[in-house]
Amino acid sequence: MILQALADYYERKRAADPSAIPEWGFEHREIPFVIVLSEEGEFLNIEDTRDAMAARKKGRAFLVPKAAKRTSAIRANLLWDKPDYALRLDPEAIEELVRKKYRRAGEEELERRTTRFAKRVRKQHRAFRERILEVFGPDPDDLGLRALLAFLEAGRGDSAWAHPTWPEVVSTTGANVGFRLSGDTSLICERREVVKGIRNAVASDAPVAQCLVTGEEGPIAALHPAIKGVWGAQPSGGNIVSFNLSAFQTHGRKKGANAPVSEAAAFAYTTALNLLLHRDSPTNAHVSDTSVVFWAQEGNEIRDLAGALFRDDQKVLDDPDRGVDRLKAVYAAPEQGAPPGHGSGERFYVLGLAPNAARLAIRFWRPTTVEDFAAAVLRHFQDVEVVRPTWAARYPSVVALLRATAVLGRDGKLAPNLAGAVVDAILTEQPYPRHLLNAAVQRARAEQDVSPDRAAVIKGSLIRVARHSAKDPEVSVALDEGNNNVGYRLGRLFAALERVQARANPGIQSGIRERYYGAASATPTAIFPTLMKLKNHHIAKIDNRGTVVNLERLLGSILGGVENFPTVLSLPDQGRFALGYYHQRQALFTKSSEAEEVSHA
Repeated sequence: MILQALADYYERKRAADPSAIPEWGFEHREIPFVIVLSEEGEFLNIEDTRDAMAARKKGRAFLVPKAAKRTSAIRANLLWDKPDYALRLDPEAIEELVRKKYRRAGEEELERRTTRFAKRVRKQHRAFRERILEVFGPDPDDLGLRALLAFLEAGRGDSAWAHPTWPEVVSTTGANVGFRLSGDTSLICERREVVKGIRNAVASDAPVAQCLVTGEEGPIAALHPAIKGVWGAQPSGGNIVSFNLSAFQTHGRKKGANAPVSEAAAFAYTTALNLLLHRDSPTNAHVSDTSVVFWAQEGNEIRDLAGALFRDDQKVLDDPDRGVDRLKAVYAAPEQGAPPGHGSGERFYVLGLAPNAARLAIRFWRPTTVEDFAAAVLRHFQDVEVVRPTWAARYPSVVALLRATAVLGRDGKLAPNLAGAVVDAILTEQPYPRHLLNAAVQRARAEQDVSPDRAAVIKGSLIRVARHSAKDPEVSVALDEGNNNVGYRLGRLFAALERVQARANPGIQSGIRERYYGAASATPTAIFPTLMKLKNHHIAKIDNRGTVVNLERLLGSILGGVENFPTVLSLPDQGRFALGYYHQRQALFTKSSEAEEVSHA
């Protein structure tokens, strides 16, 4: 199902814009450096295609033959490759690269490794030339191919070593080199007759079987193309389908024959996934240890709005809430009538990937519909909505919510698999993982702080548990003075006592929150009697009797719903304590702001 949906996406994108999506046997690759040749195969220039004004110098993308699948063996790409394949390397560059890689090795060891590396480079360059001869023969009709073969056969690669740009060619990590005929605007591999020859060379002698993706007979891919762009995966990429050990094989089948996918289908689904994972694409997001990609069957605009759920848009947008606002306007406003696509059942897909050595693990796979996805996203934002300060985004992303539960707000401190489980719960409208509530409560206790995002996590967790247990939710967006839950009431009481202390001691640096919040939220009976005694001391220090009356009235209204201080609070009630504390603080701050506005008016 996953591979089929990705292959369908590839076919749809290619049908919409054939020039933007490569056909089978081709791909778009950054080629930072282009070797310009004369018609006689003489070296003329090294052209730097990188954008010097960009923060990251990216080379121009060209349509090139599909890269060879490499491990430790020598396998050359066709008509483009790394400098050591396409041009060889000069002795100084070889020695410098070896010394850089083996800094602690002795001179004898460095000399031995340099000799070995130089020998390998010669083999790589020979393989590059032989690959061209294998596909096009020694006497091709195309003028560009003849020039390139003349360049290679005459050993003119060393003529590029004296060019001023050569040091950058060697030192740029992962740089690719292509070839262009003087007077052309495209690479040799993009010339019309060359492209035809490459198409003919795509024909494979692999064993033929029925493809599990398309259901059609075709040559089966032994190795699937690499998938790149997954956060934390190896730079060379990883695979969803891979059989590299005998334990993974069955009935004597080797490699891809264990899950027969045609070469065309393997190319289609990997090209689609690489397109979705591209760093400039709006169809992906990094959520902790999980890379999420999402796409609509027919290119629905909800694809672009889905980023509001996954991405930490506060860092990149002036208006971090606009994605959700648009989502509401398009799919949830009843006055606009039926939402686009309503009842059509148009498919929408969400896929979560995580690195696992050379493979990619499927964290979650949720095929749904546009309407159901929109409903699930809006329900999530409704569940985590809390009253917020004016500076905070109304709709925090999943990334922001997860960071609120991590030590020091670092992604690396999150529990493994938590991000994937949270996203999966959002899409299925199930309760969030219990560990999420526990992590939020623990961080609030450890840091003596209930941030807006932390309060949102706690509220969402409590609401979803109540909904799925057929109970009425006891938590609201803002202060609920009628909520008689003892945890919620005690959280409100703690916030009120903190306000009393602040009025009695303006500018205090370390108050009851820093000293007592953790214990008060877990074992109220051990802390609140002490706090009530401190309250009397603080009240006596406040000179403004109107303030004293208001504070006493507030304390009385809260304590009216508390019969006694419990010995311990359960985890959900500790969450309600945090919410009560947060709601009461926000209400007190709002009243203070309003009072200041009145006094200045």
